[in-house]
Amino acid sequence: MNKLINFILTIPFAAIIIVFALYNRHEIEVFINPLNLEANIIPAYIFGASTAILGLFWGSIMTWLSYSSKRKKIREQKKTIKSLEKELENSQNKNKENNKILIGK
Repeated sequence: MNKLINFILTIPFAAIIIVFALYNRHEIEVFINPLNLEANIIPAYIFGASTAILGLFWGSIMTWLSYSSKRKKIREQKKTIKSLEKELENSQNKNKENNKILIGK
């Protein structure tokens, strides 16, 4: 279901980028002032598409980082579950051994 929602949301985003690229073929000057670089002349659609893709990656990274504490908690819970399952299995094996000893006597 999650993949379906992602797919449904990706299609309009991709369509917007494609339409933007088709209608914005003129060239623009891009200045990067903090680095004191000269102006670069690039097509507007490259600037728009690269900005959208950069925003997508940035959002993905921020989402991944914001869920890191939850992933850590899940890993800890899985470790606890495994140790409890082993403890339960050992307890059941000891009970079976005790029952065999009691029946055998």
